[in-house]
Amino acid sequence: MGGIRPPDRKRSRLALTLIEREIISRGVAACHSMRAIARELCRSASTISREISRNGGYDVYRAVNAESQAWVRARRPKLCKLAFNKHLQRVISNKLTIH
Repeated sequence: MGGIRPPDRKRSRLALTLIEREIISRGVAACHSMRAIARELCRSASTISREISRNGGYDVYRAVNAESQAWVRARRPKLCKLAFNKHLQRVISNKLTIH
């Protein structure tokens, strides 16, 4: 880091908190629907659905694991899609050689 400490990471005010993830986890364990969980959190059902599917699905969802993975996914800098997608690299390369 060049001797300068980076600023502490902060969660966006729009991101789910650990408490909200715990409520999701309890709702999943109690077999509540995603819409019921979303109503309890005053969030969109699609937000809950994405959160659950992003972290293993309805049968495997755990709040602590989801929280730690969210911090990992939020790390910067991120690689662009071209850096790790060989198929996309070929498609773009072919299109550029045509022009």
